[in-house]
Amino acid sequence: MLTESNSDGPVVPDGRLIRGAPMNKHSTFWKGADILAFNSYLWWMTGEKIQILKGADEDMSKDIVEMEAEEAYRLVLHQVTRWLERNVDPKSARVFFVTTSPTHAGAGGGDCYNQTSP
Repeated sequence: MLTESNSDGPVVPDGRLIRGAPMNKHSTFWKGADILAFNSYLWWMTGEKIQILKGADEDMSKDIVEMEAEEAYRLVLHQVTRWLERNVDPKSARVFFVTTSPTHAGAGGGDCYNQTSP
């Protein structure tokens, strides 16, 4: 999910809770990488509101807001972009964002076979 969540482990609980910031847990693995590929596929698969934990402390029970998936995705992409600007040298590393078409799994009644435009 690009950022820390309560579903980082092998068991996904009912109701995903995502930490909007900081990204310290995941970003420690990104530092110094020559190639970073971020997969945002699951953001399109929710079709529902996402719970976001605002704030930076370890208390996972407060400051929880519910957002539409697109709004939460925008918030997290902003956080990832800020981290990249501060921590990645564009002369020595490459960053890729990988996703899928919203129609891939039939969202809107279609599929993505032979789709050529975003």
